Amino acid sequence: MTPEQFGQLAEVARVDLQASNETLAALGAEELGRAEMSVLRAGAYFLMLKQQAGHGGFAPALDAAGVSPDRAQRAMQIARYVAALPADKAKRIAALPRSKVLPLVNADQEVVGELLETGALDGVEPLSVRELRERLKKAEGQAATYKTRFETSEAEKVRLARERSRILAEEDLPAFALETRQEALALTEQMGFAIDSLQDIITQNLLTRVKHPEAQRFQPIAGGTAFHAIAAMHARTGHLLTLLQNHFGEAIADPDVTYSFSPAEVQVFVAARERLLDAQKADAKARSDKRADTPGKPGRKRGSTTAKAKG
Repeated sequence: MTPEQFGQLAEVARVDLQASNETLAALGAEELGRAEMSVLRAGAYFLMLKQQAGHGGFAPALDAAGVSPDRAQRAMQIARYVAALPADKAKRIAALPRSKVLPLVNADQEVVGELLETGALDGVEPLSVRELRERLKKAEGQAATYKTRFETSEAEKVRLARERSRILAEEDLPAFALETRQEALALTEQMGFAIDSLQDIITQNLLTRVKHPEAQRFQPIAGGTAFHAIAAMHARTGHLLTLLQNHFGEAIADPDVTYSFSPAEVQVFVAARERLLDAQKADAKARSDKRADTPGKPGRKRGSTTAKAKG
């Protein structure tokens, strides 16, 4: 820029540009901080105005100040959000640009907490606004998936309970039949949990864009491993189905045959299901922690046991 352009900029912006490097940097940082806080402050003013002026006086007061209701509502939305946060989180969120705060207002706050904890919002290399929106959208989709699975599971429990009138009493079943029924349900449910987790992992790491310079090279390699591992399990379960079909024929497809479970069996199944789910979550976390603690791998957790040992 020319000296004339700097002169014009200083006059219009009402700033003194004749200063040392340290002073210029400090003044620039101070102004950025003010800009990031300005919308929050505006929202605080408007919230108090609305409370004091009441519904009938709020809109005229905004109109007299030349502020549109939409702009005021956006600022108030941010102010309400920050006011409801714990103090430590509120200060960090308030320091973010408005473009990043707005997507957080209606996001899952557990996800926001994780983003703050990992420094993804205000760390050394924070997410861009686009990346932040993508991360929140992915989290929202995963939450919807988990909710659907839970509701499906609950609906299945209700269905089983409603069929009590057609259910064999547990004492009516010989030991071999009781064992097969209960173990078939428990073990396939465990398989179902594993498939759910595998679907999440594949979707997150292979079917969506991964921020890595060699993603296009390594995603197909990992995809091939996953494909053949799943194909092997598909073949084994298909073989079991064929054995049952060949042995029993149409008998296992007869609608008059009672396949439902007794109340006692359902109770055992529900308790076992919860234990399986807890165990699966613990195993998945252990594998994740082990990957994160692997020396030399990017993305290691700060404060991990390996890192502490080195310290």
